[in-house]
Amino acid sequence: LSGIILIAFISAMSAMTLVGPRVYAAMAKDGVLPRALAGRDGKPPTMSVLLQGVLALVVLFTHTLQEVLKNVGAILVLFAALTVAGLFWASRRIPGATVKPLALACAAVYLGSAAVMLYFGFAGKTHLLWWVGGVALVALLAWAASPARRRAA
Repeated sequence: LSGIILIAFISAMSAMTLVGPRVYAAMAKDGVLPRALAGRDGKPPTMSVLLQGVLALVVLFTHTLQEVLKNVGAILVLFAALTVAGLFWASRRIPGATVKPLALACAAVYLGSAAVMLYFGFAGKTHLLWWVGGVALVALLAWAASPARRRAA
């Protein structure tokens, strides 16, 4: 079982290493991240790959594997829940958007389970709460300062 978990973990890391830089590049093309991360058409986004590598090395040298798994797990649950919560926002704020009641019910169940997971994940672990809060704060500040957001306003 440990071997299967190790293989799954390695494949997940590999996927994030490949996908992460492309997400940065797409966000840079949209004007949310610096233009240097976008790369050129038909070429890999070199600066995004380097950024991903630097971030991975910083995390590798500053945290244990167990800390990384807890922190990343909490962040993934939090941001997935925020994404799902966007369904409720879209159903009320976007003209013409129709979100089916079943989708909203499923979203509510997901949000409830995410809240329970986060509650038990954060219970008695203030360092984890600070870490996730710091990541959320950096994301919020980056969103507020992004040129794409200022153009839309």
